[in-house]
Amino acid sequence: MLPGPHRPSRRANPHCASGGAASRPPCSLPPLWFGPGGVFKVALFADLHYGEDAWTDWGSAQDAASDRVMAAVLDVENPDLVVYLGDLVTANNLPVPNASLYWDRAVSAV
Repeated sequence: MLPGPHRPSRRANPHCASGGAASRPPCSLPPLWFGPGGVFKVALFADLHYGEDAWTDWGSAQDAASDRVMAAVLDVENPDLVVYLGDLVTANNLPVPNASLYWDRAVSAV
């Protein structure tokens, strides 16, 4: 389904917290609802492993592949809600100073 009067664009609200969430106030968003026919689509991305072997060509190629896959899924499915789980949320195995950069990269697809 395409965005329309019953379904807003999937673009992220620029005033909502992302990455450095502590630096921005919480965002007030409209409630979630079912679209026509009672459909509510959720896209879930887990364990993206951004930044893994970032110092190698393999690592950056994997990050770029993740970008392409997420963009394709979002374009085809046009979900009502996107959920990120796993290492990207916990920053497991990511250098702490770079963790928000990878978070920003992942959510930029939304």
